[in-house]
Amino acid sequence: MRQGILAAFEDANRHGGVSGRTLELRSLDDGYEPERTVEATKRIIEEDKVFAIVGAVGTPTSKAGQPIATAAKVPFIGPFTGAEFLRNPYNRYVVNIRASYFQETEAWVEAKRTSDTQHTMKDAPPLSRRYRLFTALRLSTEGYPRCRNAPSIPSSMRS
Repeated sequence: MRQGILAAFEDANRHGGVSGRTLELRSLDDGYEPERTVEATKRIIEEDKVFAIVGAVGTPTSKAGQPIATAAKVPFIGPFTGAEFLRNPYNRYVVNIRASYFQETEAWVEAKRTSDTQHTMKDAPPLSRRYRLFTALRLSTEGYPRCRNAPSIPSSMRS
């Protein structure tokens, strides 16, 4: 992801930057630890005075850093997670680029529905139990039998 961001910044800078300002990527390693994310996010906003945070990696670290960015009115652009909290409720300071986990699941179910290939839950995108349950529920509404390694759907969720 870093190389892609650098390439995009280089291209933008070749064309005058953003409103005449040159883009520079400052990378901080939080070790995928939310506590370190909090410290790094505060530091980069307060000390470095960044315009935006781009390309945060992971759900737990995004969950730690995004509220700090939002409170400071700093755009949180392109976090590498499909987590729902970055989509609902709407937040004008969060710009999602990748699909949500629910959108990925819907696409996977649609591909399964229109394919002659046999799929199992093992073929699904890597998902938490919550999203695996959602996938199993969606498959059941499409008339597919329960996959061997799918989570059981609680009776309260069945129609």
